[in-house]
Amino acid sequence: MKKSWVLLFLVVLFVGRCWGQAHPDPFTQSSRLPDISVGVGIMQNLENTFEVQGYSLSLHGDYYDFVSNFSLGVEMARNLDRLGQFESSVTNPTDLEKAREFEGLTYDHTVVALRAGKLMKNNLIIIGSLGFEFLRQYRFYQRTISNQAVERYYISTGKKDILNYYKLALMYKIRRVGLEGYISRRGVGVSLHYFVNQ
Repeated sequence: MKKSWVLLFLVVLFVGRCWGQAHPDPFTQSSRLPDISVGVGIMQNLENTFEVQGYSLSLHGDYYDFVSNFSLGVEMARNLDRLGQFESSVTNPTDLEKAREFEGLTYDHTVVALRAGKLMKNNLIIIGSLGFEFLRQYRFYQRTISNQAVERYYISTGKKDILNYYKLALMYKIRRVGLEGYISRRGVGVSLHYFVNQ
């Protein structure tokens, strides 16, 4: 999955550079590299339906047209603590329930979405995202060992779901850096962007 993230952003940068070569800057009469930003963010997962525990890491890549005042990009996100790495070796839920308390269902998730933005005055950018959220379901158990220690166990049910994903964000740009705050179907978060060709 990590390799696919890197490949995706390399493709965005390559396409953006080709676009810049094909659209010369009328002021300099020479080809101009496009305005591209790459970003990384953290999101707190708050949605209780199809619950994803903890925080998710997100990556963004955007192309900006400061003449027409719009932006286009892609983003990906996934939860930091992948439940598969904590999965119990016990595959029979009945055996696990004898010693642990069943807490409910929880999920790993991966988000893939397209982004579009409108550049406003005062270095503000309004961004909307639409895409898909891919879920993998787990049964969640835990047992209290002491007042400060809790054992957690996860068993994959094998069930997978796909949900629609949407997000609304506001970015403030200062020279080469952009700070973005957002609310999404899944939760709330912030991200930091670096403008490559500014």
